[in-house]
Amino acid sequence: MVFVFFVAVSFFMWVLKALNEKYEARISIAVTVTGVPNGIELEELEEGELEVIVHDNGTNLIKYLFTDVPPIKVDYSELNDNNGVLTMPVSALTNRASLLFDPSASLLHFNKELLTVRVRLEKKVLPVVVLFDASPAEHYTVKGVKFSPENVEVTAPHAVLNGMSEVNLGNISIAGLERDTAFVIPIPVSGYMSVSTPGIKADISVEKLVSSSLDVPVKFVNFPDELARDSVISHYAVPEYATVVFETQKSEMALVSKDDFSVELDYNELLAASDNKARLKVVKCPAYVFRKYMNVVPEFLDALPGDRRKNILSEAVTHEN
Repeated sequence: MVFVFFVAVSFFMWVLKALNEKYEARISIAVTVTGVPNGIELEELEEGELEVIVHDNGTNLIKYLFTDVPPIKVDYSELNDNNGVLTMPVSALTNRASLLFDPSASLLHFNKELLTVRVRLEKKVLPVVVLFDASPAEHYTVKGVKFSPENVEVTAPHAVLNGMSEVNLGNISIAGLERDTAFVIPIPVSGYMSVSTPGIKADISVEKLVSSSLDVPVKFVNFPDELARDSVISHYAVPEYATVVFETQKSEMALVSKDDFSVELDYNELLAASDNKARLKVVKCPAYVFRKYMNVVPEFLDALPGDRRKNILSEAVTHEN
């Protein structure tokens, strides 16, 4: 029994002596990033936790190994930001790490030279929206505008991406076009947002209008009877046909016929006119003819010499009575 007692005492003394000796151990330290801006989420620290080889007496090493070492706190503003990849030299954390251990401890070596954490990003395919106004030069027309690609893949933090339903490039205007034009509209990005293409290509097809003319029969509207019509025809030398001059796209020209137009002389307008002129008007034309460049020849008819218009007005009163 005495022998066992001395063995136990000897073992205890040996343990005490051993624990007071200096040893090395690998200790894991968690890293916490603070001050992260609203809407930004961070991924887990790359390659797991930070590890350091600590040189200290055995008693302390046992404490480090079996108790939780407090995390090292790093403020977001301290990290070097390279488009969402946040880094910091581990050497800059040496002083902070040493405060987590007893003064007797020495930090010999970290398991990495660079602390790296990434901003958590998501991807989403969104349509591109452009409010585009393309105005051609005189006697030209814009045949079509094409944007490519029509959709882009956007990479951004969840909070940013969740509020996006489209990539809106705003209002873009271009005027005076005389030829086919192509250019790239840059896609603005900010923060941690990126897109699959730096810009959207716009292709504008422009065509010069083709001019032509057709003889269209003149229609008489709102005339009380044939006598009034014949009187106006006589007094104003109204032609049977008027020439409609128009412009349209070359591809549409073959579709145009005189039946697509209607030229009228309105009796009521003639009576109300103050300039003693009769006016021929185009009241109907096909949709693919540009009204801006359309006119009728003749448009205004002068009364023949003499006070003929007074006679016409008198005849109009007679017909009404």
